[in-house]
Amino acid sequence: NTIQTNASESIIGGGRNNIIQTWASYSVIGGGDRNIIGSSAGKSAIGGGYRNAIQDDAGYSTIGGGSLNTIQTNAQCSTIAGGRENAIQADASYSVIGGGQQNIIQNNAWRSAIAGGQQNAIQINAQYSAIGGGTGNTIRLEAHGSVIGGGYLNTIQFNTHFSAIGGG
Repeated sequence: NTIQTNASESIIGGGRNNIIQTWASYSVIGGGDRNIIGSSAGKSAIGGGYRNAIQDDAGYSTIGGGSLNTIQTNAQCSTIAGGRENAIQADASYSVIGGGQQNIIQNNAWRSAIAGGQQNAIQINAQYSAIGGGTGNTIRLEAHGSVIGGGYLNTIQFNTHFSAIGGG
């Protein structure tokens, strides 16, 4: 485990091969294996798990646990509660993934949420959008403020603002 230079007042509680990088002050990794908090991602936390990452400049972000979850660069104030292979991509600040597997909130889709499920996607620039759960649901590019409640393979198409699919 390593806390790098100028990552003041940070804590790694246990585990192995965990890293808090430079200038990620006031950050915490509770345990697990190969978790990383990137440079200048201060005041962030990873509870545990395996190969979870909060990348550079994604400060004030949290990954509760699970494996292979990522909050990418500049996605400040974002949260992945758990699950596997979930991602909040660059500049998707204030976004949340509750859990599940292979869910993604893409670049610049800030203030969006996926509660759970599998292989759900909120695509680029679809700000203020949400998917409740299910499998294979997609809110496409620029579909601001749209919602899919759940279900299987539902899609809200490109540039279709403030639209909703309850489920199915």
